[in-house]
Amino acid sequence: MIKERIISNHGFSELANELIILIEARGSSAGCLEILNTLDIDVQSDFILELALMNNPKLITFFNMVVKEKTGEVQEIARRVLRKFALLGHKINEDSTKHLPFDYIQAYISPTRLKGYCTLMFLIKKINGEHDAHYFKLKFNHLGIKGYFHYAGLSRKELISIVEKQGLYPLDVSDAKIILQDAYMQNNRYAKKLPEGYKKYKDLLVLKDYEKEKNKRILFKLQEKLRSYPRVINAYLLALKNLDLSLIYDLATNSLQKTYGERDHFLKNWNHMLQNYTLLKSEILNFTEDGKYRRYEVQIVGTDSEDNLKEIGVEFNIVRLADQHLIEDVQIGEIIDINPEDPLNPLNYPVYTKIYQINDYKKVKEFFQKNNFIHITGELEDQICYKWFKNVDSLETGINFLQHIYGEFILTNQELIVYSNNLQNLSEICCYLKKSINNDCLYFVSKAVCDVRKVYRLMSEKANFNEDKKLTSQESYIIPKEYFAKWHIFCMQNCCKSYSNKNMTTFNFNCENGLIEIIFYGKSGIINLFTNNLAKVSKNFNFPQNKLYKIKDLTTNANISDTWVHLKIIKELNEHKLTKVYKNSCSIKNLATQYNLVQ
Repeated sequence: MIKERIISNHGFSELANELIILIEARGSSAGCLEILNTLDIDVQSDFILELALMNNPKLITFFNMVVKEKTGEVQEIARRVLRKFALLGHKINEDSTKHLPFDYIQAYISPTRLKGYCTLMFLIKKINGEHDAHYFKLKFNHLGIKGYFHYAGLSRKELISIVEKQGLYPLDVSDAKIILQDAYMQNNRYAKKLPEGYKKYKDLLVLKDYEKEKNKRILFKLQEKLRSYPRVINAYLLALKNLDLSLIYDLATNSLQKTYGERDHFLKNWNHMLQNYTLLKSEILNFTEDGKYRRYEVQIVGTDSEDNLKEIGVEFNIVRLADQHLIEDVQIGEIIDINPEDPLNPLNYPVYTKIYQINDYKKVKEFFQKNNFIHITGELEDQICYKWFKNVDSLETGINFLQHIYGEFILTNQELIVYSNNLQNLSEICCYLKKSINNDCLYFVSKAVCDVRKVYRLMSEKANFNEDKKLTSQESYIIPKEYFAKWHIFCMQNCCKSYSNKNMTTFNFNCENGLIEIIFYGKSGIINLFTNNLAKVSKNFNFPQNKLYKIKDLTTNANISDTWVHLKIIKELNEHKLTKVYKNSCSIKNLATQYNLVQ
């Protein structure tokens, strides 16, 4: 985005001011360098020259870093700029890169290491009383050291405020360096480039001999504990999924570690029969007691290197030690093929879908681009696939790839399809969509339930979802405004499952052949039937006896006696932002003309 803006209009001054604000507020010259690297190399030189013309000494830290990290013309221009500042009497040597002895360092960590990621912060006190902080985002999969920020020239109070907001807690510096080293090893293993600012933090990546000796049982020093047998099993499986070898080693008892060999040797030479598998789902089946040990049988579903689905049996022997649980032994059992129709197939699950017709593709696409919690997961011809992820505690639940997916989207030039394996998720997502996207961009077509493989098949066939009879045969109805209170009271008194927020209240009724969803927005009510017979379910649940109107019939002239009612309902839907999507794009005047109600 920044790159496009600069190349299109050379708005250097605006971006330069943003960089100054960033350096002043956060001391993050490394972050500024990452911004510089988003530009083409020829544009970088122009940008450095523009910064030089500002004669702002606050940029000295940034120029110092450019000299140290860059090469060629960009580096030479930055050198000339620094000489100019020196002639003007400014100090150009950056003291913050000169680390003091580790007696002056404190380390802080987030309570998430066992989940395969963490935040790590080293706070360094300088002679002048100011503090620097080296702030790392670590992932113990193929990403390794994912992010780095350098906070320079801040007071201890300011940095402790950052620590508290992030929920970090103190950790021995040597232990913190070992954890950083474990993440660094992932960068090396997967040839993943380190974040900018390497020269600032390279000393922290070097372990002294006495620090290497302290790496035993860092696990016991973490705030997060493995206080149950399932948690240690789930931690191991998550580590195996991520190939987080340091955690696999640290979860082992002393006797199992002796089998593994020295830690460094294990991390560099590890080989496992499941290392090329993608683990999709795990389930603890049962356990047996044997003295101080518990033996657990675990079922895993995953795919091999050729994407063949497999069922994998694993046995864990767990021992309790102090307030932790450790793994004494792991045995991989039989590996069995799973056919596509098998209930164990993770793709054999129903999803709730909602289909919208769109009339402004650009605005809908902009919505997805500006929301950083929604990610592109695939691009086909005339189709873009997105996923909205959510955080789940896998230490409690085990591995289940579906739990991390809040909802999914397929965007075409004519349609937006939203789907989720959880109906509540779908309703909440669609409520958010309707609040966030211009009301005239989306129009409701249908809401249905189907097998997820049907969604994938329609997507691969590039078919229009709103032409599929299965997805459009499940009906949705409007509750007229005058019956709103009657239906709302009925739902409050008779429904055992409901959820609400300030924008909507939803009630779910389970029936023999499916599900009924009733949503109230403002003073309007929508009934979504995931079954085909309204008369039957109305009788079974003793619904209020008043006429309901199919949404898809609102713009048809099937019954002349209903036309004025249809127009009234459309007017009511138009009054609330969240219900506008249920009306057709036709105006009331045009519909009245279509119905021959006006000349």
